[in-house]
Amino acid sequence: MRSALRYLTLISLSVMVCVPQAFAGRGDIAIYRKNTGTDTITTANFDHTWDTTVSEDATSFNLNVDNTQIELQAGHYLVMYGARFDSTSGSNRSEIQTQIRLNGADIPAGWSQCYIRRSNGQDECLTAGGAIIDVATNDDPVVLRSFRTDSNSSAGVARQPDATAIQLLKLDDDLDYLRLSKTGTQTGPTSATWVEVTYDRQDEIDTGSFAHTTSSADITLKTAGHYLVLANTYGSISSGSDRSQVNQKLTIDAADIDGTKTTVYMRGSNSTQDGAVSIGTIIETSSANQVLNVEINRDDGTSAFTINQDDGSSYVDRTALTIVKLPDGGDYIRLDDSGSDDMNPSSLTALGWDTEDEKDTAGFTHSTVSNDSRVEVAEDGDYLFLTSLYSEDTAAAARGFWNQGWTLNGGSLLEYGQGGTFQRNSGANDTGNWTGALFPDLTATDYVEVQVQQLGNSGTVPAEVKGFQGLRLSSIFIENVTVDTTGTQVTTVGEGDTDVDTVAAFTLISDTTTATLASIKISEKGTIDANNDLTNVQ
Repeated sequence: MRSALRYLTLISLSVMVCVPQAFAGRGDIAIYRKNTGTDTITTANFDHTWDTTVSEDATSFNLNVDNTQIELQAGHYLVMYGARFDSTSGSNRSEIQTQIRLNGADIPAGWSQCYIRRSNGQDECLTAGGAIIDVATNDDPVVLRSFRTDSNSSAGVARQPDATAIQLLKLDDDLDYLRLSKTGTQTGPTSATWVEVTYDRQDEIDTGSFAHTTSSADITLKTAGHYLVLANTYGSISSGSDRSQVNQKLTIDAADIDGTKTTVYMRGSNSTQDGAVSIGTIIETSSANQVLNVEINRDDGTSAFTINQDDGSSYVDRTALTIVKLPDGGDYIRLDDSGSDDMNPSSLTALGWDTEDEKDTAGFTHSTVSNDSRVEVAEDGDYLFLTSLYSEDTAAAARGFWNQGWTLNGGSLLEYGQGGTFQRNSGANDTGNWTGALFPDLTATDYVEVQVQQLGNSGTVPAEVKGFQGLRLSSIFIENVTVDTTGTQVTTVGEGDTDVDTVAAFTLISDTTTATLASIKISEKGTIDANNDLTNVQ
């Protein structure tokens, strides 16, 4: 900084440089998975253990010595998980629920279910869920828990390694959040007519971006732009052997949001009659004050279905909606596809995307013509990707179960970020699921793909409704900027001196990205009025 400073012997100047600063930890990532060994799953609570750290930013995360509790610093987090369970013995049906627990307590957000039939080769299932949570106190732990809710105790189920993991992302606490849940039950659908899910508990609502009336189903998104939305709706059918397929979707101003349909299947037999349907996605609204709804219907099954009720007809707190308003200056990609790729191929197959709803070229490269399954990153850094697949009224796979996941640069299926779901085909023909994956430390030109493969019975299951979203995380989390000084300021300047170089300077050092200087503020101490008596400060 060069200054024409007069009367410096009479005053002291200090300079404050303002740059967008990162809060400690925001953008931090942790990914833990199970690498070896199987664990028996019964109706007793099973808290997942983790033996492999894929990524861990120690500022925000610490895996406790019990390898079960993940200790977090206070603030908001995105949590996603996928867990695989295989039949080890027996026949007929099993049902597994998975939940996120925070600081030793159940929370309503983040529930999911999977179903094993043990017929036609359908001996595997995966739960996949996620939520935005708010950690109240440093070192509060998160635990992933699973348990069975079927009565088929003679049949064995085991948690499998190499496809079970939990992912966490520290979010910016200055963003606007909405977290809603339910204190009671709600009558659910008994037909294909869609029913809006209502919420009467406002766990958190930042009114700058959200409006909601207690007990209403309507969520007003006040500002046009991008939102990360996670919703899970839990419920049960009444006793009996009714086959039931519950579908969930998101709508904006009563119009379906592409790529947000998912399903959960319940049979009734062997007490496999409750579970949650879930979704995680990034949406973009086009104008202010658009209304978001979570809706569910039944394409099969006529027995009573009650939201937030378990198979014992008791109220359970397992339905929630969590949203964060994302900065619109970030780099996003949102893709769709007009085709109907098979979701149930006999070997691992990448899905293509022929429609680009949004593509910020500063963060992503993609072609709808050549290698359309590949989404390439344009900058080094950390990325978040989400996808959902849905097939409607397809009866090709009798007791099919398809697995979806992610690959990097054409490699093997990642051992985290996996999901999948069941398709009965006898009436309950719809099938849909979602998964998400964090990719830390990617290098420009790395590419990711969504992969699918058959786990249950064979048969073509066309992906008729698909969605893909990506976000370059460093584009919304400004890297830490260090402000320092260099040189020593000249202190002996006499009255009348001109063209004085103070010699000293400030330096700005960004961890990984280019930081923009927001402002420079000069303050004074002494008897001279610097605003009026100093000229040409540069």
